[in-house]
Amino acid sequence: MPFTKLKWMVSPVDVMMVKNAIVHLYENLYCENKPSRLFVDGIAFGSIILDVAKDVEKDFTEDEVWNAITELGNEKALRLDDFNIAFFHRCWSIVKGKIIEFFANFHKKRCY
Repeated sequence: MPFTKLKWMVSPVDVMMVKNAIVHLYENLYCENKPSRLFVDGIAFGSIILDVAKDVEKDFTEDEVWNAITELGNEKALRLDDFNIAFFHRCWSIVKGKIIEFFANFHKKRCY
């Protein structure tokens, strides 16, 4: 039976519940809600001090992102069908806004 014929059987409330469940799933799929602590063979590693922790959590600057990109080899790519690093070197003035926006969202939402 086509979806259009079944549409009258599904209430708007059911549709919203399903949509909300899907959104919630993907919003939290790659996020950690609680801090994790590294243990190896029962040995607990120490925590970093608060001042250092604040530096770790601050947003990346444009210079930091650019320096990281320039340190990568030109022929490296994220995936086989993706742009290589040479593309980012040559087109930085065009794509830097989107790249910086990506990292800002990463820090804001604490997930990718």
